[in-house]
Amino acid sequence: EGSETFDQLRARVSHSILSIAACHPGKTVAIFSHGMAIRNVLAHFQGISIDKTNEAVPHGDNTAVALLEIDSGGVEIKYMNDNSHLSDDTSTLARQSWWKSKDGTFSKSYRIW
Repeated sequence: EGSETFDQLRARVSHSILSIAACHPGKTVAIFSHGMAIRNVLAHFQGISIDKTNEAVPHGDNTAVALLEIDSGGVEIKYMNDNSHLSDDTSTLARQSWWKSKDGTFSKSYRIW
């Protein structure tokens, strides 16, 4: 009670991103948010339903970067989950094991999706 649903979050954040882009046509703008909000809206911009987001959109590292190109034609995700600015020592994903392969190795392919 008193919290947003994922549908409401998705609508609010995607609307905010599109509004900010509309106010700054042709410019580069940095927007920062919580990881779950980012993941949810990235799924939305790809046409992925909320119930498929968990399996279709990987978790990003803390401070991961996504690049969206937004114009009258829509939203194009150029990249997402880029954490190349982090070392394995500062990466939260590198220190966690829930997403690693069975042999425990850190998959560099997880870094940029």
